Amino acid sequence: MKSDKEILTKSIVDKYNTYSLNKKQASRVLNRSIPSLDRDRANSRGPAFIKTDNNCVYYPVSSIVAFLLRMQETIESQGLFDE
Repeated sequence: MKSDKEILTKSIVDKYNTYSLNKKQASRVLNRSIPSLDRDRANSRGPAFIKTDNNCVYYPVSSIVAFLLRMQETIESQGLFDE
């Protein structure tokens, strides 16, 4: 049985055919606006990213998946979806 991490990674890589997402792709996956991602980076929040010499920002799929799983864990620990 595949883990959540494996399933998320495969689905993102299959959809975008890359292991590093640009800001637009990352905003779609995370359901956040590009300005929100920019603010998160400026405030040392959100998933890890890579900034190239020409100031392009990329998010490794592994960091996006780790971020999504941490958010899910936080939500579950706070009981926000308990019935």
